[in-house]
Amino acid sequence: MFLTKLKRNASLLLGAGIVSLMMVGCGTDGASDVGIVPPPDAGELVTINDANADKVLASSVGGLGKIAGMIDGLVDRLPELGMTDSRIAQASSGVNIDGTMAVSDDTLAITLVSRDCADGGSISVNSVNTTGGSVTFNHCQERGIVLDGSAEISVSGGTYSARFTDVTAVFSTGTLYLSDAGFTDYDNSFDFAIASGAANIQGIQIELKNFALNKHFSNVVVNSSIKTDCMGGWVDVATTVPLAFDSSELLAGGTLTVTGNSSDMLISVNADGTINVYLNGALYANYSSATDLPQYNAVCP
Repeated sequence: MFLTKLKRNASLLLGAGIVSLMMVGCGTDGASDVGIVPPPDAGELVTINDANADKVLASSVGGLGKIAGMIDGLVDRLPELGMTDSRIAQASSGVNIDGTMAVSDDTLAITLVSRDCADGGSISVNSVNTTGGSVTFNHCQERGIVLDGSAEISVSGGTYSARFTDVTAVFSTGTLYLSDAGFTDYDNSFDFAIASGAANIQGIQIELKNFALNKHFSNVVVNSSIKTDCMGGWVDVATTVPLAFDSSELLAGGTLTVTGNSSDMLISVNADGTINVYLNGALYANYSSATDLPQYNAVCP
């Protein structure tokens, strides 16, 4: 589920996983550069009622969880372009001892070089300088993922940004497509944005519009329009109170609103991790934890 995977996803992107993403691309503001597409029209939104409330919960919250899981997989398995010690790059004025260009910062140096991928395909690197570079994945097969598309990266003053264009990632469980996406990591904050994207995860069709995630310390805000084949239409998901996580990375607060056509659901997380769900202003159900929310495969056969 989204509420259980989100913390891990944000932590991975902020931690070791971000190194792989930072090694894929130049001159970008990452998430802030990502465009906005027209939101779904009112007629495209699902009318939420008692008959489909479980499907909407599983599709919206659960669907975003599946996307978060794929982003985790992309970050975790993204082919590395090469990494060198920052002191080498700084001492050589931006050129590594092997003659390749280094992108350096106080804590990071990366080597951008075109190469063949381990299991087929290749990575082409262009327009490299000491603050970033651009890269194209040509059906690159490595670490159990097949990657096509392009990306840019910028490393400047402690801010790390990447921008992805027409990226397709194929996993054993399905496919993720990002037409326009990016991230920015700065201080204790992290932003990830997707203008539009789609996924097929174990036969489940998911579409996204205007996905935006911000993590600041232990608080997370996420907003997105999402559509699944189970719902048969769109809903808008918005964070009205930031999701909060305790020291054990368990949910300890926050509120999400899922809006349909003249209808809505409110998902309220309590300090003890229990969840109250309201449908069109009336209590719909109580759950002891996020893992007890309706599961997609159970309500969307």
